[in-house]
Amino acid sequence: MKRPTTTGTAFSNDESDNAGTSEGNALDASSRLLAPDEYHHAKKKLRKAVVEHYRALEALKNYRILNITGFRKALKKFEKFTKIPVQHAYMAEKVETSAFYSDKAVNAMLEEMEGVYTLRFEQGNRKKARARLRGSGKIKSHHFSTFRSGILLGLALPALVSGIYHSFLQETRDEIPGWDALLFVYGMLLIPVLFSLLVGLNLLVWSRSRINYVFIFGMHVPSVNTNTSYTQDRAGRTNKARS
Repeated sequence: MKRPTTTGTAFSNDESDNAGTSEGNALDASSRLLAPDEYHHAKKKLRKAVVEHYRALEALKNYRILNITGFRKALKKFEKFTKIPVQHAYMAEKVETSAFYSDKAVNAMLEEMEGVYTLRFEQGNRKKARARLRGSGKIKSHHFSTFRSGILLGLALPALVSGIYHSFLQETRDEIPGWDALLFVYGMLLIPVLFSLLVGLNLLVWSRSRINYVFIFGMHVPSVNTNTSYTQDRAGRTNKARS
């Protein structure tokens, strides 16, 4: 008489355990996929990564144009001093055969990034996707910002001059108790205001001198302030803090 084997029972137990494990993994995966906060956070990070990659490709394309223009200007100046026509021959032999002369690869990657951003983040609206990827290209007028900044600075100057004048009077110091401590506090409050004014002055000088401070400091292009809008924003925040 044959003994009953337990192989089938063992296999059935293993299969049930594997099924339970797979179901648990599926539930965990579904719970992770359905978490709205994590999904939106990951989507925001991916959007930022695509935009940064697209703008890096744009910078690479601009460097290509800059290099070609530099070669042409240098050869043109060489022709001017030596009277030897070498620009066409040198460009055809050395520059046009180089890898950086062709922009096919960069344009293909730019179109690929535009397609990804359009499909994943703008629901097929390619025009809107291009506007988001390339940043704000509109030139804004700063007449109102300049006017407001001038008004706020003009109102602050008489108060500043009056305060400095009265601070040197001995009777003012005698009337106010704790003069040294109060002067120290006002000095601490003056440092951020003075720092903001100097930064605004630096932005003005850099923009007038055509220094690309946006690229040097790695700033985000849509969020960059000009010197006028920066000065207005700092002055408005200073007035709010005082009030």
